[in-house]
Amino acid sequence: MNEGKSDKTIREKIRKTIISGVGFLREKKIIDGEEIKSILFHGDSKRFLDRVIITSKKIIGEVTIRSEHCKDHEIDGRPIFRAVDYPEMAGQLLGVWVAQQVTQRSILNGKIAPFRKSSFMSIAPSFPGDLLRMEIPIIERKEEMEEDGSPRIERIGREDRPGRKRYQAIGLNAEAWVGNTKRAIIYFVELSIRDAQSLAE
Repeated sequence: MNEGKSDKTIREKIRKTIISGVGFLREKKIIDGEEIKSILFHGDSKRFLDRVIITSKKIIGEVTIRSEHCKDHEIDGRPIFRAVDYPEMAGQLLGVWVAQQVTQRSILNGKIAPFRKSSFMSIAPSFPGDLLRMEIPIIERKEEMEEDGSPRIERIGREDRPGRKRYQAIGLNAEAWVGNTKRAIIYFVELSIRDAQSLAE
């Protein structure tokens, strides 16, 4: 019983603050493969973005699935895209969006770390040669309704540890598609934001 109260006390001391100045683009922006490589630390076989398109309504990531993306993962001898790589792709897409937030360069001075956690449902498999499209809808925060928007950047801190804080990005209700067929739903993906020095530690 005491442990339960302790956990509750800890949760009450954690404070999340939506970072001000997160911008939502009003004009379409296209980010190509070379720029994506400069943002993400993933190697070719684990980078699931060839192109990113950011609009006022959604963030879109595209990748043509290659055999190297499906290495050592086969069904009946046929290479297949891992279901767990759907949320990984969503996390990478969120990371590319985070890197566009020029008003937050002071905390985004390096490459983006992998996602911390996610919740998703795989609907159908994807295979080499498929053009996989990931979409994260943009929902701006409505302060009058106290609703959090998506995607967003948060600062996490503890009341009893004012000197310690971290940053995270969250995206909600992403969907993976091949053509007109939905392949997965990512209910949420949470991404740690760390600079290049932190990744090396």
